Amino acid sequence: MMKKRWLLLCLLLLLSGCTQQSVEKMPEELPVTVGESTPGAPMPENEAQLPAFSADLEELNRVHTPALYAMGGYGSWDDPTVMRPDSFVDYYQYLLSAQPELEEDAGIYTDEDKLRRMVPQESLEQLVCPRFGVSEERVRESSFYDAGEEGYELTGIGSAWSCQILSAKQQGEELKMRFVMLDSHDLPMSYGTLTAELADDGFQYRSMEREDYPSFQLEYPMAYDGTYSDGRFLWDTSAGITQRPDPATGEERVWRGDSLEDIADFYRGQLAALGATGEEGSGEDSWSFTGSYSGGAIEIQVTPNGDGYRISCTIDQPDWPGAE
Repeated sequence: MMKKRWLLLCLLLLLSGCTQQSVEKMPEELPVTVGESTPGAPMPENEAQLPAFSADLEELNRVHTPALYAMGGYGSWDDPTVMRPDSFVDYYQYLLSAQPELEEDAGIYTDEDKLRRMVPQESLEQLVCPRFGVSEERVRESSFYDAGEEGYELTGIGSAWSCQILSAKQQGEELKMRFVMLDSHDLPMSYGTLTAELADDGFQYRSMEREDYPSFQLEYPMAYDGTYSDGRFLWDTSAGITQRPDPATGEERVWRGDSLEDIADFYRGQLAALGATGEEGSGEDSWSFTGSYSGGAIEIQVTPNGDGYRISCTIDQPDWPGAE
């Protein structure tokens, strides 16, 4: 019996080691604490659906969405050289994910001593440097660079949001690609244009223009679920907490999912940031706002649901594919 237990323990340790090497590094998320949940009314099915790819768009997405994933967090930019050096290594990893055939001649190997997945510096730099107009020295400032190995560590990538290139238009040597970014609930987060300069031997990214959708700015920090149905954005909260900046003061504060006061405070701050004006309403355990901002009308209703609240929002905002 003792021998079987030792055998089982060895097997578990072996499997644990294999799993550790294959797990991809995910981006850091702000802490969220969720209490015991009491189910509320079920969410309607999400009606937001992106259009299907045409063959041309499928190839454009395969080639260019890695730049959106790696550089989209910077907002708008017109100088790729100001990016954090780590972002160029992230770009390379997103590129390998979208175009796995690039791995064949990349010389990627495992550093057995430190259990790291490495790529020789030449393989990464010959793709990254010309596409962003950056020097090898700039990319080697990355924390993933190992001068002794003359290579970069590939730590893995991941994202809680997704993106899609919707259309493209070539003007002379410029290729302008219109894109949309979706949050973890597949709701519109941002939109904009990625511009690349075309050349005989490839292309170079020149700029990104990106704007957040107002609806994304109105998603409560402690919302654990979201959908779009019948022209309304719906978010559900629960008995949990998270820490985010207060839109009114910029200072960090705790937001509760089961606190109507916290929810109302959040929306007062966000509506003020949007320049919205209107009237608040309140009931025994509810809160509402009806008004407008520069983009059109806004209506928000907060009502009890389970051990938290359901937030309903209708808002006029720039077109997005899921609403068509």
